[in-house]
Amino acid sequence: GSHIAVQGVYHEGIVIDNNIIRDMDEVAIKLYNYKDTTISNNKISGGVEAILVYTALEGDTGEHCLKPLEGNPAEEPESHNIVITGNEIEKTASLEDVYGDAIRISASKEVPITGVKISENIIKNVSRYGIFITQVAKAEITNNEISSSGNHAILLEKNSTDSVIKTNTITKPGKSGIALYSASNKATVSGN
Repeated sequence: GSHIAVQGVYHEGIVIDNNIIRDMDEVAIKLYNYKDTTISNNKISGGVEAILVYTALEGDTGEHCLKPLEGNPAEEPESHNIVITGNEIEKTASLEDVYGDAIRISASKEVPITGVKISENIIKNVSRYGIFITQVAKAEITNNEISSSGNHAILLEKNSTDSVIKTNTITKPGKSGIALYSASNKATVSGN
């Protein structure tokens, strides 16, 4: 990974599987500008944020995502094909500059993310959101178990369109079980 990216240039073909990560001071798994990546069967406990996948973070003014060289247009993939499955996440803690979510997918209008599949994860006792998605199209959130989140168990916001949220089991959320805000249109929510 890196703290700087070039729009349209991605890390790809990455598999993060079967790791045990405990008591991190920041993010356990942090992916900036990735595609064709699988995060599976990891056990993450303690620390601040479990899984963060992003092309932009809230408040980012674009200084971290550079434009491609002149004559080389940025080609955004039709699907980023990010798969997050079979992970066990518990006990995240919110700090001032770090969010405290179990799984957070964050993008912007200029550098969107499309095609994220979040399934069969077990999430419990997190200080903020179980799953937080912003500016992501075509997300599929299925068969997750989320209990005791400090805020919404699942939140989609800021044009997270054409998404599917189904067959998730949610207990004891701090606020709503499932919340869709800010033009997150064309969503299918069923069987939860």
